[in-house]
This record gives sequence, structure tokens and C-alpha cells, in this order.
Amino acid sequence: MPYNYKECKLQIYFPKEHHWCLFPLNTYISYSIIDSKYGLIRNEDKSSFYYTTNIELDNSQSINNISFFISNATMEDINFGLSFGYHNTIETSSIVHNLYQRREIDKKIFAFEFFNNKSSFHIGGIQYDKQNYVQYKGSIKINENFPTWGFELKEIMFHNVTYKINLPVIINSASNFLFDSDELYELFSNFHKVNKEDTIDFIFHSLIIKINARCFNNNYSPSIMKSSARKDEQFKGIIIGAQFLELFNYTIFDYDKKQIEFYSDRIVIIEPYSGLLKRMILFIEIICVANIIIIIYQQGTIVRNKLTNQYYLIFRLN
Repeated sequence: MPYNYKECKLQIYFPKEHHWCLFPLNTYISYSIIDSKYGLIRNEDKSSFYYTTNIELDNSQSINNISFFISNATMEDINFGLSFGYHNTIETSSIVHNLYQRREIDKKIFAFEFFNNKSSFHIGGIQYDKQNYVQYKGSIKINENFPTWGFELKEIMFHNVTYKINLPVIINSASNFLFDSDELYELFSNFHKVNKEDTIDFIFHSLIIKINARCFNNNYSPSIMKSSARKDEQFKGIIIGAQFLELFNYTIFDYDKKQIEFYSDRIVIIEPYSGLLKRMILFIEIICVANIIIIIYQQGTIVRNKLTNQYYLIFRLN
């Protein structure tokens, strides 16, 4: 399904209400939320209320009995939209789980694709597994204690200097920034002599992502936003936004594997422990094979000795 490039939004049609809207895809919230500016339906007696209806995604995929919270107030983009959060994934509020229960998809995953200035949103998988043909790839296991899809940013490395961060990070595709963080805003404001060709290394829990400095010079909005400007104070860590997802050809969110996968032909991705683990596994396999050979040899020696002893014993008795 194609969606609005530079903003993770999808055309949604409400057939019962005869209403179209360009709706944010939100990987933060656990329930889909509609605010007053969409004018879908109002209830003057309540500031917010629960509403169940049918929708069509991009006028192609029908989904029945999807539940929304409808607010009569105007909300920030990061706080409303179509829910693709990790928690509270019940069929009535999660599109992915709704389609999976109806057996219209066989994997509980969704993915963002950015390629050649075009963007797509995938549910259930990527056709022909196209993500496997890009040069760089890596995955991060999420921390299920975080409010949604998230992990830890351990360090940032710039000009061979390592900066300890050790802060929780979550992904909110409804945020239009690269990062939303007071700490990163302060850190990057102190970086001097930054050239466009410089690389800034982000060291997450099990992944290193090398981002070119030119990615921080965005033409349509600031790349790093102060989190103190947020009205939502529920999460105090770092928020990764849509600009971050746009760095990659594919970003896959997998409910069953509890991980996020990144694929890119332009952003270098390194799994620092993968090579070491492969070498360790190979070393262990070599040791196992050697032990098997030794055991077989020893068993063969024992058998030969037994046969030899038996031969001589028989010879002596004669």
C-alpha cells in the first residue's frame, strides 16, 4: 500500500460514515485514536468515547469491527493515529492481529518501505522477500518492558570519541523527526566541525548504525526535536521518528520474533557480535568433530585390543 512520503500516513476510508482521511500510522499507541480535526463523528456529551466501525485501507483492504477512541480535542500527531503499537494487540484494536485471525496474512508483521523516493506500507510480509537483496541488514530484539517497540541506545561515537547514552528508545512513526530527545539535542549542539561526509555511529543494544551527518540537515523539518517541547510526558526517553525510518529501504516490525529488522543499501548496519558468534560456533563445531574422531579412534583401539587379546587367549589355550 503506498502512503504519503516523508510522513507515515495512509489514506483510510470509513464506508459507513462516507468519510476519507489521511491517517498517521502510529507505532507508539496501543489503540487507534481519532481527534476532532478529522470530523468523523462527534459526541458533545463526552470528551472522548469508544467507537467501533469498518475501514478500508487505501480503498483496497476491508477491515471490519476495528475499534477507535475518538477525542473531541485536537491532539499532537505523536499521540493519535492508526495503532501499530506492540502492546494490547487484541483483534478489535490491532489491524495486524485482525487480519491474522481472519487468515488473510500468515505472519504478524508490518513493514515500512522507502525506495527511489517512493514509500509503501506492508502488512504480513514483503513480496518476494525483496529486503534480503539489499547490502546491509540487522535486527534488534525489543525490550518488552518499554511502552512499545523499543530498545536501548548505549553509545554514540563521533570523531573517534565515544559518548555514553544508556537511554531507552522507542519508535513512533507518527513523529516527523529523526530523534525527539533533550539529551541528543544537547549533545549534537556541542558537536563542532561537522562535515557532510562525517559519519555518526549509533550503538544500540546489538546493532551499530552509521548515519551520515548530511541526514541531520533536513529540508522540510528539524532532525532533532527537544523532548521538553512535548506535551506528552508519559515516556521520558528518546523517540525515534519517521525521518529515521526513511534512512532504510525496509524496516520490519515482527510481533512473534519480538524484534525490529533494518535493511538498507545506503546506511551501513553492523551486527558486532554476529561475526564473533559465527567464529565461536565454527570453533565449537571443529572441537566436536575432533572429539568424535578421537572417540571413534579410541573405540576402535579398544575393539582391536579386545580382538587381539581374544586371539592370543585362544592361541594359548590351544
